Order: sequence, then C-alpha cells, then structure tokens
Amino acid sequence: MDANGCKKPLLRVINWHRDGNHVVMKFLKVERKALFAYLLQLGLLLQLKVISLTATAMALVMGLLSVAVLNLNNMRDRESDATVGKRTLAVILGAMGAKYYHYFLILSATGILIVFFIQQTLFYNWLILVGLIPLLIHLVTVIKNKDPKTLDPELKKVALTTFGLAVLIFISFSLS
Repeated sequence: MDANGCKKPLLRVINWHRDGNHVVMKFLKVERKALFAYLLQLGLLLQLKVISLTATAMALVMGLLSVAVLNLNNMRDRESDATVGKRTLAVILGAMGAKYYHYFLILSATGILIVFFIQQTLFYNWLILVGLIPLLIHLVTVIKNKDPKTLDPELKKVALTTFGLAVLIFISFSLS
C-alpha cells in the first residue's frame, strides 16, 4: 500500500524517454482488471496478427465480473473504511451508489454474454448462459440486503461464479 492507503498496481509499465543527456524511466500504472484484457489482446496480436472482437468481449466480461467481486468486498467493508478515512469507490458513492454500480457491472457482463451467445448457433455455447443464473440470484440478494456484513457469503458466490464462467467460456471456445 502507498501513503494514501491505496493498493499498488499489479504491474508497472516502464516508459523510457530522453531528458537531455539522461534516459528517464517513467512508470505508468496499469489497473489489475485491465491487465488481463491487455495481455490477451497482446498475445493475439503477436501470435495471430489480429485483434479479435470476440476475445475483447470475453475479456471485458471477465474484467467486469472481477471488478464486481472487488466492489462487493468494498461494499461489505464500506463503513469500516469510512471510519478510518480510506477512500474506496464504495465510500465515495455511498451505499446506494455502490449498489447501483454493482448492478451495472453484473448486468453489463450478463448483457455482453447474452448478446454474444445469441449470435452463436451451437447448442453447447448456450450452456454458458446457465452460469449466469447464480449471478442473477446474487443481484436479488444484494437488492434485498440492508446489512453490509451479510454480503460476506455473496463474495464467495460471485468469485466462484466468475471462475466457473471463465472455465465454461474456455471450454466453449475450445469445442467450437
């Protein structure tokens, strides 16, 4: 953690430039969630010389769901973070704002998957949509939630559902 209580980024990209007679390194922060999408697209670009809309959409889905897990954790810890002065997005947005942001993240990921798989004609690709059922049940739980501490079991459900969807998407693309 840095002096402001923020987590350090997973990766720092070094940018070199000349400043007179000296070479200066500049560190650029890369968000953890975006790292997967960057690496996936870089791998496709280097190996296949193509940027895939499908890969970008699936990386976006996984990124949105990963951010939803972190947002749920911040929603759970919002009150304690606010008392110690830690400024998370859930603290800044407040209880209802964090819930609306959470709805946006999960419904956006769900929408992207539904739109993508409506275009698919293979039956086993539709099985991935079954993996969205736990996420929609989770949204109902979050809507009804009044006590942030009771969101703790939901954290595990969303994380495991995200992992399960990633495995199902991998299998789906491997079979097609």
